[in-house]
Amino acid sequence: MTFVESTDCQQSPQPYVFEAVSVTGCTLAATDINLQAWCDRFLNIGDSHQFRPLMPFVWACVSHYPKMFIEGQEELGYTSQNEFFFMFPVIRYSNIWGIWFPTELSWAFPYIGVTNGTSAISGQAVLGFPKMLGTITMETGSDGIFTAAVAMPGFVRRDRNTEQEILPVVAIRTGAPASPASPVVAAGPTITAAPATHPFPWSLVSTGLLTSIFEDEIIDLLEEIDPGLFSVTNLKQIRDAEHSTLACYQSLVRAEWRLADSAMTLFDGAEVDVFDNTSVAIAADLGLVGGAPVTSAPSGGKPAPGLRFQAIAAFSMHTDMRFGDVTNLEL
Repeated sequence: MTFVESTDCQQSPQPYVFEAVSVTGCTLAATDINLQAWCDRFLNIGDSHQFRPLMPFVWACVSHYPKMFIEGQEELGYTSQNEFFFMFPVIRYSNIWGIWFPTELSWAFPYIGVTNGTSAISGQAVLGFPKMLGTITMETGSDGIFTAAVAMPGFVRRDRNTEQEILPVVAIRTGAPASPASPVVAAGPTITAAPATHPFPWSLVSTGLLTSIFEDEIIDLLEEIDPGLFSVTNLKQIRDAEHSTLACYQSLVRAEWRLADSAMTLFDGAEVDVFDNTSVAIAADLGLVGGAPVTSAPSGGKPAPGLRFQAIAAFSMHTDMRFGDVTNLEL
């Protein structure tokens, strides 16, 4: 059936083009059993595909999008946003003649939040991203040290007299830049024409940061299996209006990034504070490892109990980005 367009639905169709995006991210250790449990709950819902975490690490990132367009409708104008997300690499196994074969490297996004309402609605309704809408601030000092604070709607406790409020979720503070920006991808003439291979973010895995955990040779083999590399897989679902515990639609949505004119800078360490609450419990859900108790007030907010994690690696990247090439995987 044809989707009925309306001016107020705020479901922007893909593909999307993002200009001059800046991404700052930190690598954190996590627990494999927690990551597998997340895959089992949100991705392993059919008989044709199975997803398993590639390694027990997650990436905590914040991004700024100065200009976001709908490809082919650039004359409408642009929107902008800040974004935070946690992601981790997964291997997709496909059931072929009753045997499970690894067929793709992809990325899972268990948490993502934005400051733009249209992006939140489109990302969730069109692509299945579990997007929240809140506040995200970020700043780079004259010394190159980067700080960011993320707050999202939540509840401090389960109680009928407790009102939902904007609560701190994540705070990031990097060290000084350890290296100058360097190119990380051959751009091609335009984003649309750029090659489908994406050294970011796999370069964070295969350039020596985590080689003691996963050998470069294995990464090279998996890259041969999946030359597209930077894809993402989400569970898209619509709650049934009559039966609220059921979904009237479910699918696994696969999409790809294409990058152009990218450059990366590494930081001399970073720390990530994670503040779990009743609604958003990132550290507990992902099994983040090695956190020390901390009470702080990110960006002048009210103090909150949390855990401080020392990043294994930290980076910033500036790039042009195209997001699309969406397909629905068979369930």
